[in-house]
Amino acid sequence: LPDTVDITYINDPEEPDYPEHATPCLIEENEFTHILDKRDSKTYAVTKIGEQCWFAENLAYTTATCLAEAWGDYDVTTNPYPSACNTHSPAWGTEVLYQWGAAMDGDGEGGQGLCPAGWYIPTDGEWTTLTDYLSANSEYWCGEVSTQIGKALAATTNWNAHATACRVGNNPTTNNATGFTGLPAGVRSPSGFLSGVGSLGNWWSSSPSGSNAWRRGLASGNSDVVYRFTIYQANGASVRCVLGL
Repeated sequence: LPDTVDITYINDPEEPDYPEHATPCLIEENEFTHILDKRDSKTYAVTKIGEQCWFAENLAYTTATCLAEAWGDYDVTTNPYPSACNTHSPAWGTEVLYQWGAAMDGDGEGGQGLCPAGWYIPTDGEWTTLTDYLSANSEYWCGEVSTQIGKALAATTNWNAHATACRVGNNPTTNNATGFTGLPAGVRSPSGFLSGVGSLGNWWSSSPSGSNAWRRGLASGNSDVVYRFTIYQANGASVRCVLGL
């Protein structure tokens, strides 16, 4: 695959960090399992789910602008769409949570945002395409219920344990049938308070809804389903990128 201004494409399915059930993506029949983001030299695993190609890791790219913006510096009149980002370090490594404005980096719905060139932040509809695909294919269900697909997107490690069958935190070695490797990086409140590490994974869409925006979420204790909801853009969540085709 030819490199782009932001990306070097890599095909190495034997790489130890490549998720067990991930499927290499394709560009013009050329397979690749990882991309190297030249902007900060970080490598991301990718996986093909249905006809979509997703990051199999949370985006970790930051800019001086979003790091410099003070979390909590928002006002519905003077700064209704704040754009802060912040890093934290759970047991598995560094994670970045973004306010929606930071993730979008000035772009509108369907835009690239902080993703590398050729990739973009999925719309609410594209998240629905993902979950509809999982619900249409019983290999991704827990039990015999088509909505019980949360475990198929969740990582096999780092989720808080739960006793109820089909919850993300129950028997996590059976998680991640898609290779998506969703991790519980937690969330930030508009004031910047971090919570939910180990129990919550939330990902922005690029689709706004007034001063809110659509998200998808998993939770260790009750997320046999994938949650769809809107939340104020000043909150912080993780970001995944999807390949533009």
